[in-house]
Amino acid sequence: MTRESALLGTSTYTVFIGRPAAVDAELMRLGLLHDLRTGGRPVFEKRSAPTRLVPEEGRRDVLDTIRKALTEVV
Repeated sequence: MTRESALLGTSTYTVFIGRPAAVDAELMRLGLLHDLRTGGRPVFEKRSAPTRLVPEEGRRDVLDTIRKALTEVV
């Protein structure tokens, strides 16, 4: 659910111990997923309604990255 939350605009954090998947690395590069192991600090904010942080073309880029990563695995 971390990836989905990041794409929906929720501040998202990971403490995953292993090597980040290509999708996670891309979300981190885009600033949508923060790795707490590298010193990222949680930011808690109140919002009245969900806010999309990624414009439509950004979501397409992330989805393309996911598709590419999945085809490399198979």
